[in-house]
Amino acid sequence: KQWYQRRVRAFEFLGDFYAIPPLGSHVYVYNNDKDSLIDKKPYTVFNVIDSRKFQLLVKKYENGILSSYICALKPDEIVEMQGFDHFIDMNVLLKVKSLVILAAGTGITPFYRIMKEISTNQNFNEHSCTLMFYNKKKKDILIPEELDQLKNGIASIEITHALSQEDAEMWDGLSGRINSSHLDKFSNQSIFLICGPAPFVHLAAGLLKEKGVSKANIKEFVG
Repeated sequence: KQWYQRRVRAFEFLGDFYAIPPLGSHVYVYNNDKDSLIDKKPYTVFNVIDSRKFQLLVKKYENGILSSYICALKPDEIVEMQGFDHFIDMNVLLKVKSLVILAAGTGITPFYRIMKEISTNQNFNEHSCTLMFYNKKKKDILIPEELDQLKNGIASIEITHALSQEDAEMWDGLSGRINSSHLDKFSNQSIFLICGPAPFVHLAAGLLKEKGVSKANIKEFVG
């Protein structure tokens, strides 16, 4: 079993530079240890405070090189980053009434801001958004309180958690890994957004293609 902690770290642009990171976008955080085996890693912008400040949600692993580096940063330390990429065009989502998000683990991070935008944007008042969030155990669910708050927004937002390794006496919700039965209730005309570990993304995309969902309606986020 691998130990980890969740951390939210805030960053501010230097000098006169400012920007609003696009929804769903990544930044690459560079390691200051030039002799490290890992020189950079993508992290999704979790939240935007204003045009100069944003937050990253970091899952710090005991042996995680970049996550340990980020979580050990002190106030006012300078961090080298590069971005932004992997963003989503919200105009594409406006064209359909149903959005389905398939996320596993830290794969929730690009979608939190998207769901937050949907929940507060009047243009989505007739849309529905369903999140299928896959984790091993209940304790592994990231940002549960923040996700619950999105249910009270403008759009109809439904959240379903699926756990693959939780004890039966502690969980009466959806269990197991993603499979075709989890997707049967969704229309093939929905837009599907997928993010998580590469095996999860490939499995979910494959199941949707077997279901008959067009490639244009499947958006994969792979960090």
